[in-house]
Amino acid sequence: MYLNKTKIEWADRTWNPVTGCNHTCPYCYARKIAENPFYRKAFPYRFEPHFYPERIDAPLKLKKPSRIFCGSVTDLFGEWVQGDWLIDTFETMSAASWHDFIILTKNPVGIRKLYDETTGWYFGGGDYLPNVYLGVSVTKWSEFDRIKTLKEQWIGPKVVSFEPLLNTDIHEPDLSGINWIILGAQTQPSRYPDPHQVANIIRAADKHGVPVFMKNNLGDAVFNYCGEKRTEPPKKDV
Repeated sequence: MYLNKTKIEWADRTWNPVTGCNHTCPYCYARKIAENPFYRKAFPYRFEPHFYPERIDAPLKLKKPSRIFCGSVTDLFGEWVQGDWLIDTFETMSAASWHDFIILTKNPVGIRKLYDETTGWYFGGGDYLPNVYLGVSVTKWSEFDRIKTLKEQWIGPKVVSFEPLLNTDIHEPDLSGINWIILGAQTQPSRYPDPHQVANIIRAADKHGVPVFMKNNLGDAVFNYCGEKRTEPPKKDV
């Protein structure tokens, strides 16, 4: 069915109509999997970007409402992703309105691929899909400008994933207008974030009423400092 159950704590399923990525993140788990000969059947093109039309209708066949991470082994708004790949993907998410979809990108400027200066947003009927949460991945302070760009490019539900949160000087980000944040550490090899920096982000989220999801891999030091583990669902309103 091309919808895989996942161990990702904040999602029920993953769905990858596109695989592969041209980013060169040193901590990328997906590249390690794709280039492992054991997974060659799942990644016949290794980590070269590729679109699989046979996977596009998979969410329509799952009737149980689920939270689906779309593009867990790619960046759907990367410069290498073709516009028609995006259109097919978003048409499915629009039709499968009983699911919630999460998309994360390191290139929020690429969201403009969904917009035509003459006709407006390609999917029509409004400026966003209420069941599609677009988000940015942020690992350090120098990448926090992605949050501002996300707000400029997408008026629908918005997510910020602070994962893997690296140890840099992190201040309180402006999380106004955000629907959900996810906090996680680097794995393989494990690198735990500074509890004080995690607390700064949570404080900013609480300031604006943003739900917080803390992954188990943050480590005991974070939970001892920040208090109980929070696994709040995203808020629906925008």
